[in-house]
Amino acid sequence: MAEAERAVREHTHRLDQAREASLSLLRRQYVALYAAGEQLQLTRAFLADEEEQTALLERRQQAGYLRASARLEALATFDLARRNEANLEAAAQTARNLLERLTGLVDPWQPMAPQLAEPCLDRDTLVARAGQDHPAIRILEERLRGFERQAALADRFGAGANLDLYSATGNDDSRDAAEYAVGVALGVELPLGRVFAGENSARRIALAEVSRCRLDLARARAEARTRATEALALFHAAAADLRYAERRLQAATETVREDTLRLALPGDQSAVLQQSRYARYQAALGLVEAQQHHWNQQITLLEVLPVAAPAPPVNTGAAAADEPGTTARAAAGGDPAGRGVHSLYVWQAAALRRAADSDPRFWTNLRAAGITRLLLSLDPREIAELAAPTARQALADWLVARRDQGLGVELLLGEPLWMLPAERPRLLAIIRTLTGLPFAGLHLDIEPHQLSAAQLAEIDAAAEWLATVRAAGQTSPWPLGVSVHPLYFAADEGWPGLGAGLVEAKVAEVTLMLYSTTADRVRAVVLPILTAWPGLRFSLAQSVEPELPATESHFTAGRAEFARRMAALAPTLDQANFTGIVVQDWTRWQEMQP
Repeated sequence: MAEAERAVREHTHRLDQAREASLSLLRRQYVALYAAGEQLQLTRAFLADEEEQTALLERRQQAGYLRASARLEALATFDLARRNEANLEAAAQTARNLLERLTGLVDPWQPMAPQLAEPCLDRDTLVARAGQDHPAIRILEERLRGFERQAALADRFGAGANLDLYSATGNDDSRDAAEYAVGVALGVELPLGRVFAGENSARRIALAEVSRCRLDLARARAEARTRATEALALFHAAAADLRYAERRLQAATETVREDTLRLALPGDQSAVLQQSRYARYQAALGLVEAQQHHWNQQITLLEVLPVAAPAPPVNTGAAAADEPGTTARAAAGGDPAGRGVHSLYVWQAAALRRAADSDPRFWTNLRAAGITRLLLSLDPREIAELAAPTARQALADWLVARRDQGLGVELLLGEPLWMLPAERPRLLAIIRTLTGLPFAGLHLDIEPHQLSAAQLAEIDAAAEWLATVRAAGQTSPWPLGVSVHPLYFAADEGWPGLGAGLVEAKVAEVTLMLYSTTADRVRAVVLPILTAWPGLRFSLAQSVEPELPATESHFTAGRAEFARRMAALAPTLDQANFTGIVVQDWTRWQEMQP
């Protein structure tokens, strides 16, 4: 019996160990898929200018400003990029195939930036707990307890006893009354020969196993502590490598800017510029590789000491745990549905930074409110100021500081004129200007209804809006998100091909701008869209602007009531591709009554 109990408990811990190993594999493949996708975007953005750059190099050679060898060397950078593209596509497909086998999730979907659980970074705590909490250690501990119990029970092995009770009744013809009899028999068996000889082979075997298990356990704990210290050191080294990669990309971006200014000078300046562009492309790839390495080292730390994800999904149904794709979402930090508000539109970047500078607890309070992401807009003056290296570096440092505090900051760009073909290059120029800054993503809020009727009459709004999104996605080094009114997804009044176009453009997130304080209406509009496009990830924008009526804005409800409403609404949008709620906007959210 004792041996059976030990086997059952060991089996339970082995299942835990297998789950941890599967989760680590899933996390690494998810990171690999995301990194390959990021590098593919960078590669395709670099190749997008191939025709233009080839023609420019040809003209410079014909004019006598460029040597033929320099032109060929510059053109070779595009061949290298195409080689990278093929290798990255293969790597992405391999990772996707493994994820499909691990999760059963086969529908088209795009990975978001991984949001892994925070590992333990305190060396003493990590080393102490690494020798206690890992499933492999628990298996050995359970085995040791089992053999110790067997050794104790073996002292009684070989002894036996039995107790018999009996009764009888009868009738003697010589007597008038019946006769009754009751008896007790007690028997004891003792292996006296074994007792006197001091022999108990079962106990000796169990004690030998106890000794062996203790040695195995001591060795396993020592190895776990060694792995913990090594993993922590490698994690810190990966963080330093990531900081270097960020600075390297900033330097490469500045070199491209300087070489662009020198393009008017005679000589091989066009070839020099192309080499600078390739160096920037390589630096951008290096940044993604450094981030991937950092994530993998974080996963290694989580293998040493498994901890819970930062915001686990609330499972309201027994079948939810077996839903295809649930584990894949958990690898990236868990399904955000049910977490309520997690993002803010910020249209006034300077005001946000002033508020943070004046309140030492500003960022702590923001995170305590559940905010994990800011969509940050920069006005034309702020963008122009970033041409100065000091201003650019200051913003880069600020973005890194926010990331270290658990806040992702995405670049928010919103100008309806960019839908027009003649104005679209301005958008792409801004993206190229800001490339190299450590934004977490790019978010476009381009609203067609803000154009005049005359301007809309001259274009196919749906086609031009999608063309703008595709162009931005090909140029951007960051994941692309868009804000769009759900009306455009409607079958009768919407834009045909919108969903398919967003999937084709590999948009990472679609924010549905549905301003309504009626939860039933929100569900009625949003859920069919989520169901129709499982390959797209959606968030919901809700307004707290006081200029809007109470049927569209939550401003008059106050911040606490608004948070309660959103916490109640989010779990009802229970599709796997729903990522949470975005607030329009930070300024008004700050002004709400508590």
